[in-house]
Amino acid sequence: MGFSADIVLKNGKIISYNIDSKNPVFYDALAIKFGIILEVGTYQEVKYLVGTKTHVIDLQGKTVIPGFIDSHMHIMSLGFNSLRLDLSNTESIEEVLALIEKEAKKMGENQWIIGSRWDESKWKERRYITREELDKVAPNNPVFLIRICGHMGVGNTKAIKILGLDPNREEYKNGFFKEDKLEMVRRRIKPDEETQLEAFRLATKKSLDLGVTSIHNSTNISTLQRFIKGQKNMSNNIRIYAMIWNEYFKNIKDSGITTGFGSNFLRIGAIKLMCDGSVGARTAAFFEPYVDDPKNKGQLLFSDNDLNVLITMAHRDNFQLAVHAIGDRAIEQILEKYEEVIKAYPREVRHRIEHFEFPTEDQLTRVKRAKIITSMQPNFVGNWSDFGGLYEQRLGRERLLRNNPYREIIDMGIPLAFGSDGMPFDPIYGIWSAVNHPIKEHRITPFEALKAYTINGAYASFEENIKGSIEEGKIADLTILSDNILEVPHKDIRKIKALGVIVSGKIARSF
Repeated sequence: MGFSADIVLKNGKIISYNIDSKNPVFYDALAIKFGIILEVGTYQEVKYLVGTKTHVIDLQGKTVIPGFIDSHMHIMSLGFNSLRLDLSNTESIEEVLALIEKEAKKMGENQWIIGSRWDESKWKERRYITREELDKVAPNNPVFLIRICGHMGVGNTKAIKILGLDPNREEYKNGFFKEDKLEMVRRRIKPDEETQLEAFRLATKKSLDLGVTSIHNSTNISTLQRFIKGQKNMSNNIRIYAMIWNEYFKNIKDSGITTGFGSNFLRIGAIKLMCDGSVGARTAAFFEPYVDDPKNKGQLLFSDNDLNVLITMAHRDNFQLAVHAIGDRAIEQILEKYEEVIKAYPREVRHRIEHFEFPTEDQLTRVKRAKIITSMQPNFVGNWSDFGGLYEQRLGRERLLRNNPYREIIDMGIPLAFGSDGMPFDPIYGIWSAVNHPIKEHRITPFEALKAYTINGAYASFEENIKGSIEEGKIADLTILSDNILEVPHKDIRKIKALGVIVSGKIARSF
């Protein structure tokens, strides 16, 4: 025989669709050659490509989907969290303090204790932990704990002193650090290069374990260097669309690089900036105050003028933009700027709003008109959108009822891409969350959610013609699932497991 496939999958439930599909098509076999999907169909249609060296895999009824694309990640934070004290499953401040005290005894004096992923809405006390409480259990160790949202942290007195700050100042009374102050701490406690590369390795393995083959990652220059070095040293890689933080915009621009530069494994993406913070940290910017903090409407992180200058420069220089905006006031600020630059300098842009959790009806209409991509995180719904949950505690019932309106977004024809922001990093949990949204009017179908986590993510990075779906001629990035995600009862989607992964036609995680 002459031409033959490298891999043939058979006896599976292979889900195929494209960017415009309203319904999927099911096949039972596909063939791969040189990392590309050669043919999809029945095994009878594909078996002529089986040669003596073809690896034929009997799927025994398992489901095959395109590799998940997480459209909003911080991959290094995911890796660092694997090396830090994980507080994600704690149920009380008392439990956290016991863990800190145990860690202090184990590590010895003066050693940093860094914890992450705590969520006070899951604690019985329903409040932030304080500097004073940390001092009591670890007075001789610098302690710093980063909230799950990544927009707030708390440090003890020893940590504040080591950071070169005055613990007697009123702003550090409780040890709270938010937004730019938290970012300052992150830079000061940044791990060395060896630890960063180990974090990248661990995070990449985690990605493949969950069936994720591509991520859109918020990235600084140092992290970009780690990606380049890390990918050279690893046989199993994920694809990275690097969204560069705005403070490095000039570096990228002056180099002559723009959105789209790179390879299929590492590509320069959007310029990333943040208009506000998070609901959990009470820094997401709203027109109306927080119900549990009536003097607080959140925080806009850019002045209108500074935002206008940056948006205009990036847009004119052919960069995509991806702007974090959660509250309606932050959404309004960036939407106004998008509308202005698109009118002044018309071109296909695919600018994005990251999170977009609490839009008004007027804002939805304008986002559609401006052809903005909404890059949203359904796991936030699973975490905090329940009646009586964090969003209602912070914002009240009226705003709770309009959080993350996926059904309306899809029905209006607004592009919707899903990511996780690492809270948690799990596309199956995200799909489950979107399909079972506590607000019934916002629920979408499993197929719509699957598209948002695959082909729509590829669209958000200008790559829908090469990946994101199982079609002939596309890159063979595939995820094998334990069950058909489109057919199991909606409540059971969360039980589905990613069993294996193929990246560029090679088995990156065995199944």
